[in-house]
Parts: sequence; structure tokens; C-alpha cells
Amino acid sequence: MVNCKTEGRGSDNGTTKTGGFQFGSRTYEHAHTIITSEHHDQVLNAHYTWFRNGDIEKVAADDSGVTPTQNSMGVSGGDVIECRFVYSDVNEVSPLSPIRNHQVWAQADTTKTYRYYIQSNYTTNITDIKLTAEYLDTASSGHIATKEATATIAPRSNTADWSQYIEIEVTPAEDGWVRLQLDIYQYEASKYVWVDPEVRY
Repeated sequence: MVNCKTEGRGSDNGTTKTGGFQFGSRTYEHAHTIITSEHHDQVLNAHYTWFRNGDIEKVAADDSGVTPTQNSMGVSGGDVIECRFVYSDVNEVSPLSPIRNHQVWAQADTTKTYRYYIQSNYTTNITDIKLTAEYLDTASSGHIATKEATATIAPRSNTADWSQYIEIEVTPAEDGWVRLQLDIYQYEASKYVWVDPEVRY
């Protein structure tokens, strides 16, 4: 959706309501619907995504509620991605994906490490998290390779703590796009994960 007005949102008996329409049931095992709203509720540059088992929203790191006081660059009010799980039945085919198809242009035979900074208010370490990169791995053939990396993300010590990150090293064989995706598979009730969308490399 782009620039649509949604009069209400939330969960009601496993059905997600988005004002003029609804999709459900979120809890159905094989339901993999994703709805993305750009300029959400007709607010410029607001973004909201409904996944099967949770929601993702662009928020300001301004210390409101449980949000971070700043982004990973130390900017108060800077944009971060907030991940909120609604259901505990997270699995390999239904993660929350705060980073999807993030494309970065890369030069052949140049090794770079791509890093995303992460913050959570979980009470335990997040170990079920994965960063995937797709890139051209054979010169002139157009073949795309997939590489995965995992990490252990410790709970934040305070709302300004951006010490945790996940990263992946890639060496393309041909000039082209590196496509990055970040998936989170670990649920904790009433807890949040924040990702700074600015990839570092």
C-alpha cells in the first residue's frame, strides 16, 4: 500500500485489522502474508509492515516509551526499525525481517564486511538471527551465490547501547548488487528489537 489511510490497526482473534480491510488468520500455520504500508496513514515517510507473527515500524529513536534514545550514530531522533512479535510460533519460514532486499552496489574482487547494529530489551541473548547476502560469485556468468551469517545479540545495557551487531563478509567476482536480508526467529513476550537500517561497510 502507498499513502493509504488505515483507520485502525491491531489484532483481534488472530485477524489483523487495517481499517478498510483485514487479513487473517495470522496464526494459521501456512499463512505468509506480508502487507507493507508506505507513507503509512498518509504520514510522509512513515512506514509500517504487518507480518504473519508480528509488526515492523519505522520509529524515531527519541527515548519515548521503550525506544532507544538515539540511533547507532548517536543521533537523537534518528530513524530505526522497531520489531514487535505478536505470536510465539516463529519458525524458519516465518521470521520477522526488518531488512529485506537492501541493495548495495559492490565492485568485483573487493572484499567488504556489511554490518547492521542491533538493540533489544530481551532478557536473554538473541541467538536465532541471520543475515543473508546474495552476490555475483562468478565473473561474466551472472550466477548469484548466497551466504549466511549468524550472531549472538546480548540485551542492551541501556537505551543508548548499540554495541551489538551482525555482519557478513562478501567478495563479489563481478560488479553488481549485493542484496541483504536480516531475519529474526526468536520470540520473547512484550519485548522489542531495534535495527539501525544504515548498513556499515
